[in-house]
Amino acid sequence: MRRPALLLGGLALVAAATGATALVLRLSAGPAPASSDVALVATTAATLRAPLDVGDVRLTGLGAPVTLLSGTGAASIAPDLGQLGYYSVPPGHYTGVSATVGGIVRSAQGDITVQAGVLTPVLLVARSDSISVAAGTDAVNHATLDAAGQLLHPPDVTFVDQHGSSVPLHSLRGKVVVVAALDTDCHDTCPLYTAIWADLQNVIRERGWGDRVAIAEVSMDPERDTPAELLAYANLTGASWPLLRTDVASTFQFWLSLHATYTKAPPPSPAPTDWYTGRPETYHLDHDSLAVVIDQSGVARYILQGNPKLGHALSPALAALVGPGKLGGLQQSASWTISNLLDYVDVSLGLPPESDRGTEQAARDGARPPVFALHALDGSTVSVQAQVGRPTIVTFWATWCAPCRKDLPALAAAVKAHPNLEVLAVDEGESAAQVRDYLRSVLGGDASLLTALLDADHSVGATYAVQGLPVTVFVGADGIVQSVRVGEFRADDLSSGLAAIGA
Repeated sequence: MRRPALLLGGLALVAAATGATALVLRLSAGPAPASSDVALVATTAATLRAPLDVGDVRLTGLGAPVTLLSGTGAASIAPDLGQLGYYSVPPGHYTGVSATVGGIVRSAQGDITVQAGVLTPVLLVARSDSISVAAGTDAVNHATLDAAGQLLHPPDVTFVDQHGSSVPLHSLRGKVVVVAALDTDCHDTCPLYTAIWADLQNVIRERGWGDRVAIAEVSMDPERDTPAELLAYANLTGASWPLLRTDVASTFQFWLSLHATYTKAPPPSPAPTDWYTGRPETYHLDHDSLAVVIDQSGVARYILQGNPKLGHALSPALAALVGPGKLGGLQQSASWTISNLLDYVDVSLGLPPESDRGTEQAARDGARPPVFALHALDGSTVSVQAQVGRPTIVTFWATWCAPCRKDLPALAAAVKAHPNLEVLAVDEGESAAQVRDYLRSVLGGDASLLTALLDADHSVGATYAVQGLPVTVFVGADGIVQSVRVGEFRADDLSSGLAAIGA
């Protein structure tokens, strides 16, 4: 059988104005292996300066040891990896590895799950007195950077939030921490980051991650971003997560550790008006735009740089902060989305990636929504594909969902204001009687404005990858999805969604 080549690269940290920190170990495209295969690679800790030879590599913990490498191979110096071959092994969960390094048999514990039909990368890290093992792309990448001494450890800075409360970075240990660079006087990317942080906060709330994930925006401009100005920015934009700042020296130290740069520059002429003081700005801050995912142990695992792509319009307050005529270009040059960011959070939490779970992928912007046909309360069958020709909102809800109770009246009012609008209100798993009585109690005579549909077995919700309620999909009259909203509507979500579908 021809096995796919293992492509290694990008393990060194890359700092670029619009690039991202690259950390890549990927399997090239090609047919999946028919058996359960292991791609064995090895590296030597960079502190040793000379590669070690390894041999007699065996997987342990699932019955008799399973031999991978019976001869000897060279472990390159990290971050380079020595390829030691491909091996077909019985599928299962192995708990360790043994190998001969420098003539001494050594062993290490590890979590190595080998699945049928999947090629699993397994990394052996050789040190002068021990070995360690990692399996799976992300774990291999992380272990490689660790062996190379290239993991990014942000310093334990003590920040102050917009309320004046002290927030030491170490107080967030044990959680995945997602931070974004902030300059409240920024007129391009920062308002986009604040908008996507609001989306991120809603996803965290809907998925029940509040005790596992923390988010914040961290200022690069402590001279202007005082606690008072940060509080005013939060009140202006609706940011309810921590907006953090520290002294000038600690700010520089924190962002330098993440390979991020910023510098003062003269303001353009004429100088923009400072939104907070009402006076002309005295300088412009040229800065990198980035999001950083810091793992539970305080290591910066992922960095995304550049402009985020939004799935909805900016709020009026944030749109007013963007420089005139800039927004279109910023979105056209966007390099990542909230789904990309959530992928990294998923991996850090040990959860499936967004492609396996996200409604944003099931009902993708710019594509037709997944087709379905469901019974309405009057017994008729209604399909989403039959709505082509009129703007349509598909909302997934249930009577027990508190945010849904707030959204339903707003949707009914939208139908009143836009008679050409169709709202398909897909109830998840409840009876016609429950739904009918509930809508009457919440909407009264307006209950008939919504087309209530019954997804009794949750099959349509599963097709749309609904994880929490409500989820709302905005579909244009051309039958193309314009945006997907996960969670309760914020003030401008419905109006911007309606505008996007031409209601």
